[in-house]
Amino acid sequence: MSENTIPLETAQLWRSNWKSSGIEWMQAQTNELQGFLVPGSDLTQVTGENGVDCRIYFGLTEPGTGGNAKVMLVAVGSDGKDLIDAENGYYIYDNSSSIPPSGDSSSPLN
Repeated sequence: MSENTIPLETAQLWRSNWKSSGIEWMQAQTNELQGFLVPGSDLTQVTGENGVDCRIYFGLTEPGTGGNAKVMLVAVGSDGKDLIDAENGYYIYDNSSSIPPSGDSSSPLN
């Protein structure tokens, strides 16, 4: 398995949490969430999977407002379909962390 990957079952749980609680979670953040830091190794690996693009999904580690937001990256084939098949080397990548606290306070985007 590649670095910084998660099992399909974890990704499905996080997506389900986002679908049921994402709006509620965002409203509870009181404008704190500014973005995500995605490790370069995740980007390199997902684009190295012979996909033509990368799709980003949002997820929550817990339902309701207490979980952490996550972004999950998957390669996308030329047919527009997600490439998710761990047995054949197509993984779901996540080692993201939210901004804050992983931000750059001197960035002109802050």
